[in-house]
Amino acid sequence: MQLTIVRIIRLEVEEKKINLSINRDAAATLKRFQEWQYTMNPGDDSHPNHHDCAILISKLDICVSRNLCGFTGTSTIAGTCDPLKGAVIVRDAGLSTGYHIAHQIGHT
Repeated sequence: MQLTIVRIIRLEVEEKKINLSINRDAAATLKRFQEWQYTMNPGDDSHPNHHDCAILISKLDICVSRNLCGFTGTSTIAGTCDPLKGAVIVRDAGLSTGYHIAHQIGHT
């Protein structure tokens, strides 16, 4: 497997013009990020900005329910096979963030 970074977009704060809302709700944020990355992804595989899997790294805690937080990431199983679901959310945990990214890419 070969991983190549095709583009990095740094978001300082949520902006209405990018139409992406990020919060602690893992399922809702993943769904919104999946939709957002789909609109950002050129459909042509040969385009230099085309990606198979988008990664959102966030400082926010990731929660699967109101009282169940502390997760390091989330993704959709086999999501990369579907251009709409090829996305991963990972909580920034310092040096271990790279491991968590690789782990979530493995799921998707």
